[in-house]
Amino acid sequence: MRPEDISAEPEKTRAAIASGTLHLPLRWHRKKDGTVFPVEITVNQIDHLGRPTRLTTYRDISARQQAEEKLQESHARMIGLIEAIPDAIFLKDGQGRWLITNQAAKKVFQLEHHEWLGKTDVQLGEERPALKAAHAACLESDENAWRAGGLTISTEQLINEQGQFRQFEVRKMPLLDDHGQRKALVIVGTDVTVRERSQEQIELQFSALTAAANSIAITDLRGTIEWVNPAFATATGYTAEEVIGRNPRILNSGQQPPTFYANLWATINTGNVWHGELVNKRKDGRLYTEDMTVTPVRGENGQIAHFVAIKQDVTERRQLEGQLRQAQKMEAIGTLAGGIAHDFNNMLAAMFGFGYLLQQDTAGNAAAQESIGEILKAANRAKELVQQILTFSRQREQKRLVIPLDNVVKEATKFLRASLPAQIKIEVHIAANAPAVLADATQIYQVTMNLATNALHAMDGRPGTLTVRLEAFAPDPPFRQAHPELKEKVYTRLTVSDSGHGMDAPTLERIFEPFFTTKPVGKGTGLGLAVVHGIVQSHDGVITVDSAVGRGTTFHLYFPAQTSHAALAEASPSAVVPGRGQRVLLLDDEPALTAAFHRLLERLNYRVTVCNRARDAVRLFAENPDAFDLVITDLTMPELNGLEVARQLRRRRPTLPVILVSGYSPDLNPESLRAAGIGALLEKPVSLATLAQVLQRTFDNG
Repeated sequence: MRPEDISAEPEKTRAAIASGTLHLPLRWHRKKDGTVFPVEITVNQIDHLGRPTRLTTYRDISARQQAEEKLQESHARMIGLIEAIPDAIFLKDGQGRWLITNQAAKKVFQLEHHEWLGKTDVQLGEERPALKAAHAACLESDENAWRAGGLTISTEQLINEQGQFRQFEVRKMPLLDDHGQRKALVIVGTDVTVRERSQEQIELQFSALTAAANSIAITDLRGTIEWVNPAFATATGYTAEEVIGRNPRILNSGQQPPTFYANLWATINTGNVWHGELVNKRKDGRLYTEDMTVTPVRGENGQIAHFVAIKQDVTERRQLEGQLRQAQKMEAIGTLAGGIAHDFNNMLAAMFGFGYLLQQDTAGNAAAQESIGEILKAANRAKELVQQILTFSRQREQKRLVIPLDNVVKEATKFLRASLPAQIKIEVHIAANAPAVLADATQIYQVTMNLATNALHAMDGRPGTLTVRLEAFAPDPPFRQAHPELKEKVYTRLTVSDSGHGMDAPTLERIFEPFFTTKPVGKGTGLGLAVVHGIVQSHDGVITVDSAVGRGTTFHLYFPAQTSHAALAEASPSAVVPGRGQRVLLLDDEPALTAAFHRLLERLNYRVTVCNRARDAVRLFAENPDAFDLVITDLTMPELNGLEVARQLRRRRPTLPVILVSGYSPDLNPESLRAAGIGALLEKPVSLATLAQVLQRTFDNG
């Protein structure tokens, strides 16, 4: 009631009272001084002296009204505060009826447009089945809080009507009256869905970083290590405790120049990602190669705060790639060797043929015989070199026999003495007890020549000494431990040393790589030591090298000794058995070669018909298949190869003997030779004695 309505109060009061008592809680009155104040009026109808009388009581309630107003203001502030809190707040009475909820709470249960006041979770769940499970969970949690009797904190997962999960951290505080009965339950729920998901994401990322196979290190701006994963410890040998707080330079191997690291820091300090390979050193001192990516990590202010390095040990990969490159080089050598072997051996075959003819023509001329002998010896060395390259490139099988190495070493050093400059001295020490080995004599000769030639180049025309030793060697336990490939048995040790300029450590690491050479262009191919290494390994041997700049170089080659006393006998010239005038059809596309073979065969008392084209030979034979007793044909020819020629000729005469001659025949096998009717296979160049023996054996078997 407004103060201006006070004048009408008496009339309203009289009109309101009919009988009994009238209680008017609040009315305004004016004091004598004009001050308006609230009063509570109570009117009672009483009997006074037999007369009905109204007893009116006025009570000034100013203080009470002020208290109520303050209480209302406090309540409003409380409600405002509750509404402003982002957490969901609920107040339930002792029977679980909902009394107060803020806006956040209504949003959780989607109560904005739903009547909820005074209802329990059971009732709310029945009204909205989609939230029944959520309300049931709340009811169970409430009971747990009542039983606890104090503040409880739990994590609860609620599902809204759309089926979305929300995670809440819930605090519940039960309030009891003076008799210990349930009065109210205060509930505060904090939505931690995002926080939990973020935490899960962080834990997932940490787990991933920890479990990563690659090494990972995080540093600050100065490069101080802040965190490493277990893979880092595995790769480097350092534990996390040993490296955290230290600089990654503890891994520095010294293999990269300072400019390498300067470029790395310049890149990442400008916010760019650096990627590259470097050689680092493990805790035990071993070197390893790693592929590393360093990425700047920016903080909330956008400034670079950390660096993360992801590293992968690629040592084995690089070794495999190196082996692949070496295999490719070997394949290239094999292709090259195979490509030239045929033509080169054709040339050598002609040289041998005419050399044998000249040797016969100059019989009795000692000087000429010596010169021709040297020519044939040089041609034979050329033949062996071609075979050696084919063997090295795995294009030819080795031919091993049990041989003493002293003859091979003596022959090689004898050849070297003739070409040594006057200022270089050669010393050869061959022990009498040097055991025999199972080896290919041609290959051992090649090894000795390659090492000796390298030694001569190392001395570079200056005065010096080339030393070659051959002796028995029994490796002791320390030596076998350093070279586990050696067995506990006697070895033959071949040593080649020089007093040349020596080699530094980086050069020593690469000397056995194919095509690696320190010689200037035109002075070397880089195949010599690679050939040596391959031959020694193929003989189940070991090669070591000791060298230092200014102190010369020493190679030690260890070959397993043979306990058998069998040895390769000195080759003695076989008797050249002449023919009996048999008719031979000779086919080869090289006129120079057929000219030499023609004359040789005639001197061996054979009648020879020569063809330089395969189709001419097939046609000539077809005209008269019985005109020839034997056919000698080259394998590789432009029109038809030797196998096809043999097949066509033997169709007309199945018993015809055929000898196949080849300068290079990697794909031939006994099955294909038998299928074509080939009686014998000769490799060019062919000696006169071998040619005579094969012809005699072929006719005898026929």
